[in-house]
Amino acid sequence: MSVSRVKTYIAADWDHDKDFIKILKKILKEIMLEENSKGKDLKKYFTDIHEKIQISDNNPYCIIKKSLDKRLKMSKVFILIVGKHTNKLKKGICSFCKHYNKKRKTCSIGNDVDKRSYIKYECYEAIDKELKIIVIYKNYDVDRKKCPKILREEGTHIPAYTLTKKSTQSIKIDKNKFLNFPEIVTEIVGALYTD
Repeated sequence: MSVSRVKTYIAADWDHDKDFIKILKKILKEIMLEENSKGKDLKKYFTDIHEKIQISDNNPYCIIKKSLDKRLKMSKVFILIVGKHTNKLKKGICSFCKHYNKKRKTCSIGNDVDKRSYIKYECYEAIDKELKIIVIYKNYDVDRKKCPKILREEGTHIPAYTLTKKSTQSIKIDKNKFLNFPEIVTEIVGALYTD
């Protein structure tokens, strides 16, 4: 049975970047409404796969990764939000799981040990599953050193914000008002319409 790959997968540091993710989801909904008014049904694309398939954070890391894998298999576009902590995340590394046997260096419930964090796992799997990759930096520029190594040369990398000059003396910096909306929209819609 083949799975229809039409969903949008958002990978991010959910502890530190929740506010930005809310803004991004709002943008995606606005795009969907605009495209629907043009007669293009994008609802199936802009369904955040994490809202459709959920699993408790209390599960063993390997079980959570199996759920992430299922979500990735149903996705067409992979969006990685790169923030201040993205490259430092450890959550998802088996050695930090309560089911990891430190003496034997094995999983006490019999699964393989994975040394990747959730973020790194998602990035590797996005490439393996040939998803269209969009990396959005929660900044005014693209700093690939902040991106997980595996994705530094993959996909499209864009800044989340733009600087707008108010006058020659000052630069207005308001992270909510000057979201790099046009470029983000172009990249996401373009990824959804291409095979």
